[in-house]
Parts: sequence; C-alpha cells; structure tokens
Amino acid sequence: MVQSKFMARIRGPAHVRASILEAMTSGESFTAKIGWITHIPTSAADRELDIEKEGEGDDSSGEDTGGGGGKARTLHCTPMVGKDGGVGVWMVVFV
Repeated sequence: MVQSKFMARIRGPAHVRASILEAMTSGESFTAKIGWITHIPTSAADRELDIEKEGEGDDSSGEDTGGGGGKARTLHCTPMVGKDGGVGVWMVVFV
C-alpha cells in the first residue's frame, strides 16, 4: 500500500489549508473546497514543474480550482471518536 502525507496533496489558498489543519488538530468535522493533486513530486524536475504550475489556477482537465493547482474537489472530514474521547480515525469523503 502506498501512503502519502494528506496535507501535501491539498492545494489552494493558505488560509484554507490552515483552517483544515486547525480543524483536524482540534478534532472538528469540516467541509472545504480544495484543489487535490494526484501526483506528489518525487524528483527535483517534478518539483520544478510543480513550482512553475503553482498559481496557474487550473489543471489539464480545465477545472478551475481558484489558484494553487489540482483538481477541484469538495472535501468533507468527520472524526470518529473512541471510548477515551479522542479521535481514533477520520472518515474522509471527496466529491
């Protein structure tokens, strides 16, 4: 199974990314419109390409994400709370 950092795949305005991180840290459910990237850059050439595309506001499919690249998606996250009152897992839905 391949795993990647969740926040590394989210593109968009800094305030949206900060709000998502804050909600997840505090264990609050949330819904947000984001840019979701399907390819995480692994090489220096890939990272340069991502930097060049950063801020173009759209991807090859023509979907406008409002800046920052990635495909426009609606993200809804709900924490699943355990017996101890802490977040055990997150239920994540992309539309």
